[in-house]
Amino acid sequence: MSKTQTIKLPNAWGEYESHDAEFLGRGSFATCYRIGNRVYSFVKNGDKNNDYSKEAIAEFASGLHVPDIRSEGDSQDEKHKIYSMPFYSRLMKESPFAWQQAKKLQVIWKRILSSSAWQGSKNTWGYEYNNKIIDAARIEGLPESIIESLESIGNACANYGDKYFFEFSNRNLKIDAQGNLIFLDIVFNGQALFDLRK
Repeated sequence: MSKTQTIKLPNAWGEYESHDAEFLGRGSFATCYRIGNRVYSFVKNGDKNNDYSKEAIAEFASGLHVPDIRSEGDSQDEKHKIYSMPFYSRLMKESPFAWQQAKKLQVIWKRILSSSAWQGSKNTWGYEYNNKIIDAARIEGLPESIIESLESIGNACANYGDKYFFEFSNRNLKIDAQGNLIFLDIVFNGQALFDLRK
């Protein structure tokens, strides 16, 4: 059963209005709510060791498989940045092209992740790791739209540091209304996550 909470969002005049929203979940850096067909993410507004992947994608990334993320400003207490995006559907076998593309990416990701060259290395650079996945996706014959979207997301996040890594778990992959695979949340700041857990 969904849990309804009241959240405050800024309007066009910079005033904050209350809205009833469905609580979707909480991660290491963000809390998400749904209002109608949009999802609102309240991302911790912290120091350099925060995760800025949503900001990076909103500002710099584009492509068929890139989520349409918009910056909505700060929360009323200024402790969070607010981002919104469409509510994307769950990835399912009933969307065969997206499903097959996702499964190929997951095989590539797990293979590279398990490679001895990448296991637990403090010297691993995110863009090297991400480019290795992109190169493998190209070799595997994934569509150019997938390659371009991955490159756009990887390059956008590289502007914010060298510890942003791809991950392709099912919860991070969605589909849009046309059945296209959407890279909803495929990047994380590995250093920030390590520091948070430490």
